[in-house]
Parts: sequence; C-alpha cells; structure tokens
Amino acid sequence: MKKVLFFFPHNPYPPRNGAHKRCLELLSGLNELGYQVVFASSTLTDSPWSESSIEKLRELYGCTVTIYSPNYFDTRLTYYIKKYFPSCQNTFNAWGTVGMKYWLKGVVKTFQPDLFFMNYAFFDGLVTKKLLSRQTSVIEIHDLVTLNQKKQEIFMRAAGMDTISSGYLPESVLDLDFYRTQGLTADQNEFDIYDNYKYTLCISESEQKLVAQNAPNTRAVYLPMTHNICRLNNNYADAALFTVGPNPFNVQGYYFFLDTVLPLVKVHCPDFKLTVTGSFFYHVIPRVADGVTFQGFVDDLRAVYENAAFFICPVFGGTGQQVKIVEAMAHGLPVVALKDAAAKSPMCHEINGLIADSADEFAEHVIRFWRDRKLCRRLGEEARHTIEQEFSRERLVSGLATLQ
Repeated sequence: MKKVLFFFPHNPYPPRNGAHKRCLELLSGLNELGYQVVFASSTLTDSPWSESSIEKLRELYGCTVTIYSPNYFDTRLTYYIKKYFPSCQNTFNAWGTVGMKYWLKGVVKTFQPDLFFMNYAFFDGLVTKKLLSRQTSVIEIHDLVTLNQKKQEIFMRAAGMDTISSGYLPESVLDLDFYRTQGLTADQNEFDIYDNYKYTLCISESEQKLVAQNAPNTRAVYLPMTHNICRLNNNYADAALFTVGPNPFNVQGYYFFLDTVLPLVKVHCPDFKLTVTGSFFYHVIPRVADGVTFQGFVDDLRAVYENAAFFICPVFGGTGQQVKIVEAMAHGLPVVALKDAAAKSPMCHEINGLIADSADEFAEHVIRFWRDRKLCRRLGEEARHTIEQEFSRERLVSGLATLQ
C-alpha cells in the first residue's frame, strides 16, 4: 500500500470554508485510491481541533492524524509576530517555527511516505529541498496566495475593520472595478516555491497557465474542485441562498449585493428573501436588510439546499475557484454569479445558471429566478448534471492517480 503524508495547517472538519472543503475532497480521492494517509497539522490554527474532528477524519477519510502542539518558544514567536510584525503573519516561512520543522521532519522519517502533500506556499518553510527530493512532492495551492494577500490588504486599507464591523462599506470598495484597476500580480518568489515540487495542483485553468509560465521546473496540473452530486428532493420554494466563508471577499460580496443589487430587486420583487449561512471573518455579525436572514454556521446544509430557490455568488475579489458555486450546483441549485467568479467555475450562461457583468444584470437575473421557479428547477437540474458529468469525484481520483 502506498503512503501519503498530507500536511494541512488547519482543522478542516467540519468544513467552514472552501479550502476546508477542497482539503476533504482531496482526502476522499486519496482514500479511494487506496493510499495510507497520515494527516499532519498543528494547533496553530484559527479552527480549533477537537477529538470529534480527529475521529471524523479517521472514520470518513481513513486518516491517521498527527497534530503538532507548539512549545513555549513557538508560542512566544507567534505572539511577537502577531503583535509587532502583523504584516508578516502571512509572509513565506513566517509560520515555520523551529519546533514545528523538526516535528514534521520526524514524521517524514518515521512514516517514509511515497507522496508528500503540502498545502499553501506559506508553509513551505517547514521543509527543505533535500526532504522534498526523497519522495514525490506535491503542493496544492488553493489560489495564488501573494495575489490573494495583496487584494485583501487593499480591501482592508480601503474599508477598515471598524467600517466592516458597522456594516456600511464605502461605495468605492463595492465597485466591480475595484481590483481591476490595481494591476495586481502574484510575486515571483511564490512561483519559485512551486518550482521546488514535482507537481503543483491548480484549482483553476488561469492559475495553471501562470504557474506553467513562471515555474518551469514543476508540472502544473489543473485539478478543479469536484463534488459528489447530492440527489435531493429540491422544491425551489424557499428563499435564495448565499453561503459565506471567513475572508474579506465574502464580506465585500455580501454588501455589494445588499447595498447595490438588493434595492433594484426589491423594486420589482418586494417579497424577495435571502438566507445567508456561514461565518464572516473575525466573527463579524453582518448588517441585514428587509428579507435577509443570517443563520450563521450550519453544520449540515442539505435541508437548506433542498428548499432554496437558487444560489447567489456576488463575490468578485476572490482568487482561485469559488468552491461554493460547485457545491451549490452539485446540490441541484442554479447560480447567479458575477463574470469573474463564473469564469473559474462549471457555469454556462442560460444552461445551468445565469452570469452577470454588472449590478443591474445581477438584479435582473435574481428577479428572473425569483419569479420563475420552473426555470430554477430546469437550470438547477442541469447544474447537477454538469457536476455529475464533468466535475465528479471520478475526475478528482483520475487526476490524483497521475501523481507518480
């Protein structure tokens, strides 16, 4: 039996964001391929570990779980970085504490994996080129992290934490051209990290092309988010749905919809309703409007998906792929999404969802779905069929099987 050491810096169960869901999909695929998986992580995470989380990873994904607990010096180093060098928290190698490096080296030596799976370039500092050369090495990038970081920093400077907490963002950050005019790119040192690995897994085709152009020594593999289809008894009778994750782009997308799109919708559909689930970053409680309900984190969304009329994705600042779109489609929901997010998804306009290029178009599509539940059903069933045919677990397993 082949062995894989899978490093992921957070507790992914239960999944609270797209990265967690992507992680669990990869574990499912490796388990299906028959790998013996050691899941390596640490308590230096925003998602606290629990015995039930560890047990679920063992039960559902066949993992042996090993978690690093920081020593006194790790804790003090992390404290000082956060307090005195907050801009360095996500700098490459900043989280690679000495104790954690020795721990991971020991895990590799003991387990002797055939495949080493790293998640996030930020944690590349935990390993050396010599360590990577001893087995097939893979890095899962989720998104281009330096580009993502630059976007987050620009948004936070323009909005500010106090403004975000109040729920009244400036109009400038709700403009769909907010990022397009910045000329932002990923840093070359990020691509240099990918060049140290035999394979770099990319969740979108556009990012695969960039990695291939800028990191010639790695094999850039396009492996999009996949999802098992969920055959629910969709009734398309309840509110529209938006699931959020703990990053600023979801806050930005939410208030873009609330302040820019919703007023246009309410003119024609005063009875419109939206359910919002998930957790905003820094545990911010969002401002709501008439017809909008915030439920917070929901452990099992099946019932919510089953009753929802359709799904909206007003996010326009994120990088990588909007995992929430794939998940909604797998549950039989048609999606209204902005063009940038839809371009990195299985969406096809008028076939399995509706794609907008402006606030006006987004409102028009929402109104159309709200008034026509038969259209919701037709495009929702086609959305599920798209995932079944093109973005199923079989595609994931097939892609992972090539990592030799």
